[in-house]
Amino acid sequence: CDIHSSGGYVYYPWAHEDKRSPDDDALQALGRKLSYFNNYKFWAPGFSDFVYPASGESSDYMYGALSVASFGLELGEDFYEDCDLFEREVVPINLPALLYAAKIATRP
Repeated sequence: CDIHSSGGYVYYPWAHEDKRSPDDDALQALGRKLSYFNNYKFWAPGFSDFVYPASGESSDYMYGALSVASFGLELGEDFYEDCDLFEREVVPINLPALLYAAKIATRP
């Protein structure tokens, strides 16, 4: 998982363009499972909820160069999240999604 701050989104390749990847069905299923844990909005290519293209995004690189199912999480609501709020609210709602991602990973 590629971790970013603020937004409350789960996203997957391709992020650099609004175009579905060859493995879109599988990536979408995994992305929806991650968003199940934290109730984050789903940011997906080819859908009306695609926010904007993000070139140079590392989950695209991991998927394209290494053939790894990769995702990004936009954690929290502020770019500079208060540490107490982060530990009290952001971590508890995202830890299950991150643990699930680690559990199903087949490559480091």
